[in-house]
Amino acid sequence: MTFRKLAIAAVALCLPFAAAACGGSDDTNSGSRPATSEISKAITKELPSSLPDGVADCIAKKVHDSDIPNGVLRAIVKGETASVDKDNEATYTKILTDAATSCASAAVGGS
Repeated sequence: MTFRKLAIAAVALCLPFAAAACGGSDDTNSGSRPATSEISKAITKELPSSLPDGVADCIAKKVHDSDIPNGVLRAIVKGETASVDKDNEATYTKILTDAATSCASAAVGGS
């Protein structure tokens, strides 16, 4: 597994965010939080098929347990672009990138 593939996976996961200047409508914890299995299914659609089995489940678990709001996770599960506050976009992107990198690294015998 090359770093390039890990970077592609991390970037692919961050695509669902669209920063909103005045506040994101999905950037709240209202409503229900999607199940880890729903998040995993959505992530699987975004990851390169060359990644090992279990990576999507690992990322989904980390993302589910993170501070990413319910509304953003629901948008990701639906395959929609999540509308988030510009101030939060970097935080959510970092959470997804860190999860993708650590899970992919662990799957290929890294850290």
